[in-house]
Amino acid sequence: MSSEIKISKLNHCTYALNYHLVLVTKCRKRCLTAAMLEQFRAIAIARCEGWGGELIEVNGEPDHIHLLISLPPSLNLSDFVNNLKTTSSRLLRRDFAEILDKVYWKPVLWSRSYFIASAGGAPLAVIKQYVEQQAGFDEGEKEPTVRTRKPAAEKIEKIRKRRLSPPTKPKKL
Repeated sequence: MSSEIKISKLNHCTYALNYHLVLVTKCRKRCLTAAMLEQFRAIAIARCEGWGGELIEVNGEPDHIHLLISLPPSLNLSDFVNNLKTTSSRLLRRDFAEILDKVYWKPVLWSRSYFIASAGGAPLAVIKQYVEQQAGFDEGEKEPTVRTRKPAAEKIEKIRKRRLSPPTKPKKL
């Protein structure tokens, strides 16, 4: 990709709107793999083109993804981000269910929040270099690290026992 600013046109305007978007996994769980990033790249390209934009660069780490995108001014950014997160979450959870079902028991992947900034302040080459230099993924890393938690039934039973047990009387001196 070129580091020059690409000027785009619509019917009544000329624009160059580039954004740096960061999506974070729910609870910052380190569950993304290199294969997921490649599929996410394909999904993001399709979503950007579908909304009249262009994916310039994408990279990430096991708990977040950075995107450098160009979008038209007629676009509502929050609607685009919501569509990208919904579509990618649904497709990645479908295709990588054996990995993600170990991490999330609800049908989620992304945190509700996200970061987006216009990329006009810094030269695109600097932002692109930053996105390219993300730590990335280890090729040997097949599955995410998952902390095991007590099943909800055990926790509920423990609380129930505590509530039902008779209060202890203080000892008299």
